[in-house]
Amino acid sequence: MKLLTRLVSIVALKGRPEPTGPTAVYVPQAVARETARLISSYGTGRKRHEGIAYWAGVATGSAWVITTVLAPEAVTTAGSYKTTAPDNAQVVGEVNRLRLQILAQIHGHPGDWVDHSLGDDEGAFMPYEGFYSLVLPRYGCQGMLPLSKCGVHRYQGCRFVRLTSEEIEERFVIVPTSADLRRRR
Repeated sequence: MKLLTRLVSIVALKGRPEPTGPTAVYVPQAVARETARLISSYGTGRKRHEGIAYWAGVATGSAWVITTVLAPEAVTTAGSYKTTAPDNAQVVGEVNRLRLQILAQIHGHPGDWVDHSLGDDEGAFMPYEGFYSLVLPRYGCQGMLPLSKCGVHRYQGCRFVRLTSEEIEERFVIVPTSADLRRRR
């Protein structure tokens, strides 16, 4: 039994694929705020729904710069969201018009659980190696910063792997929208 337990733990450690994608993802504070606002706007009143949004931006080798958040048409419930092919085609059209790339998807969960469900894995819009999927707790109503309170998942080795808080801190840089460095008199 001890040997079996040890083998399972070794396989679990070796089962995590090597990281892929950028070594740094730059997210403006304004994009983070707008993302949480859009995710939390699905549903009405006290009857919140899971929302869905996509981050678009520029991928430059080892760094990605998020510039834009897009909220598609979607059918949503308290526990799910679904987009159609025409909804997604509209997203792709807008991203192409802006000359950007889709770099991540974001959605909300009702409570504090921010792992990926089987539906999250199967319903991912267009995962590719290095693509990110972020899950916001409490439907995004309490914002998404710091990112460590969210589930940040990277698609690697044909599956989504959740990043640790340390990995999130290493890879994601939240940048201010402005910095007023003038001396006050």
